[in-house]
Amino acid sequence: MNETLIKRFWARVRKTPTCWVWTGTVGRYGYGHFYVGNRTLVLAHRFAYELLVGPIPEGLTLDHVSTSGCTSKACVKVLGDEHGPAHLEAVTTQENTRRYWAVYDTCRQGHRYDEANTYRYPSHGKRKCRACDRERKVLRLARRRAARGAA
Repeated sequence: MNETLIKRFWARVRKTPTCWVWTGTVGRYGYGHFYVGNRTLVLAHRFAYELLVGPIPEGLTLDHVSTSGCTSKACVKVLGDEHGPAHLEAVTTQENTRRYWAVYDTCRQGHRYDEANTYRYPSHGKRKCRACDRERKVLRLARRRAARGAA
């Protein structure tokens, strides 16, 4: 990588005692954007990782590790320092999904996600509220019965 590109990248990063915040363009989903070469758009946190750590391993994605105290998608802190651990980690997509949903301890209807009330999809790790699923099935059955009675 050329020196000018690297200087241009770091000019858009503000290092605070806790995070390395991307101050350049931020996209719709909160991730920093950075243009390289002929208007090639790269995500700032991926650029920082490849610059300081190395290539992202095949089959892995970068996770903004909330257990490090950072929830900002604009954070590009890929290395630990005297202020704490790195805020990004290369993980599988399944692990990234599991971590994302782990912060929610109730479903939208307020039912607790616990062992008895949670179904986990084996293929991708997402979870489903069993209480809400039962309620949906009861409503669907009632609609079917009502439709048969009206016919």
